[in-house]
Amino acid sequence: MPTTPLQCTILVAAAMASATAAARTYNDYLVVSEAKQAAADALPDPKSVRFRGLFLSEHGDSKITLCGEINGKDRAGRSMGFRRFLVEDTLDSMFDPHAGPGATPGEAMLQGIFDRVHKRVCSNKVKDVR
Repeated sequence: MPTTPLQCTILVAAAMASATAAARTYNDYLVVSEAKQAAADALPDPKSVRFRGLFLSEHGDSKITLCGEINGKDRAGRSMGFRRFLVEDTLDSMFDPHAGPGATPGEAMLQGIFDRVHKRVCSNKVKDVR
């Protein structure tokens, strides 16, 4: 049975969409594994790091950011407690400074910067990840 030009176009589009979905899944995995490693390496004891609530967020010019919470041990071996973090597609990471009541002006400023950046880059969740 001969194929019409429209049928050929539909078949090619379906094949491209399938290839794009497969590439996106592979790229998501790479983004997640590399971003998790970058975040862990930024802490004093990378081997102690645990993650939870991870998701990918898309913002700006289709930039992908890994967002979630991270916990690890400090230099003294004590748990730092889970805190929000993000890793941009450039593998630059930021961690919530946990500046609460009684914070110095500098700590409060860092908290404000983190909160604004986190809101901008982590507010468009596109996919939960592990």
